[in-house]
Amino acid sequence: MAGKETAKVFPADGFEDVGKGFFVRNVRFNPFGDNVLVIGEIANRSEKNYRFAKFKLEIYDDRDLLVKKEEFTIPDSPKDSVKPFEIMIIGVDAGLIQRYEIRATN
Repeated sequence: MAGKETAKVFPADGFEDVGKGFFVRNVRFNPFGDNVLVIGEIANRSEKNYRFAKFKLEIYDDRDLLVKKEEFTIPDSPKDSVKPFEIMIIGVDAGLIQRYEIRATN
């Protein structure tokens, strides 16, 4: 789930609202040694072109405790675009991840 209480899913294309006109889909957590590679797609459906779009990722375990908080940036995100993203999360076991939240912070 991309936003605990405010997520809006658009069933036609599978995107979830993460705020400020941005949406995510196909978010996956792949083990990478002692780390996790987070991959997915971000759509800019705002009315603005962003040189750098900033986001916050929070990862929670099965007890709903915060495991890790990470900020990341997507460069060159023009309006009406969809871009793939990858984030390496250091020191997190993929097996701990029960839930996540992504929020735009621009």
